[in-house]
Amino acid sequence: MVRSLQPGQDWVWCYVDEVTLKREDGGWVEVDLFFEAGIGYMREHVESGGGPSVGEDHIHGKGFPLGRWVAEMRRRHAAGELDVDQTAQIEALPDWRWES
Repeated sequence: MVRSLQPGQDWVWCYVDEVTLKREDGGWVEVDLFFEAGIGYMREHVESGGGPSVGEDHIHGKGFPLGRWVAEMRRRHAAGELDVDQTAQIEALPDWRWES
């Protein structure tokens, strides 16, 4: 297993099962790594003065496709594919809008 050392990210990657996992309630649950990484990077982006509405080609830091993440989260929300917790985390971002 490999563990993320990024602040605010607490996931691990299991090479055997090829899944991303997170400790929860004393056990391991599968998580959406793209969501987890993206919400962490978006929080970082907002804390440094950026806004949540970025162009689809926006790259954060050393290469995370933050603009693509925003577009994908909007698509997933419209399709009903985000769970309640994911929706709440995104909506907690200052000035977040589901429409571009």
